[in-house]
Amino acid sequence: NGEFEAGSFSGWSAGGALPTSLAPPPSPPPAGSGAYSALLGSPAYGHGYPNPVVPVGSGAVSQTVTIPATPEWPLARLSFWYRVFTYDVIYHPTRQKYYDSFEVFILSSTGVTITRLLQDGNTDLSLVGPDKPVIDLGWKFAAFDLTPYAGQTIRVWFGNFNRQDGYYNTYTYLDSVRITTPVRRALYLPRVGR
Repeated sequence: NGEFEAGSFSGWSAGGALPTSLAPPPSPPPAGSGAYSALLGSPAYGHGYPNPVVPVGSGAVSQTVTIPATPEWPLARLSFWYRVFTYDVIYHPTRQKYYDSFEVFILSSTGVTITRLLQDGNTDLSLVGPDKPVIDLGWKFAAFDLTPYAGQTIRVWFGNFNRQDGYYNTYTYLDSVRITTPVRRALYLPRVGR
């Protein structure tokens, strides 16, 4: 269910302070997408200024997978599409604080952080302010090598963060999550472990 076309989060764990839901991918959709994307956070909070209505925390989906360690799987690659909409900045240099971002982590099967694969969001502070429109960072494709985890059970975690306060909303669409081996071009469908 990495495409979320089951119309539910079947196979995934979803939750957090921010809402997680299924929604049509914003136009233009990424190649190969269908009727649904995972939506982490929500545009319903609007700008979030001057009323601090956005919950502080993250909205996330994750799935536990075992990376094959067989001759048929000499390589394993995680790939996905994502699109961040934000009114905020990742990092404020004057305040020296991190604010909003989309992030991807590899966790152990027990939930201990192994590594952060990705952190993305707006880096231009001049685009943030009470009268500024939402910043659409567009659809982006990301891919990472999971071969070092062959034979291990890991949790792949995708999260949209709103940090520090309830101002300046951020939300992220996630789609087409796949673990494949480029050698065989075969799709590996991970299943959740709870």
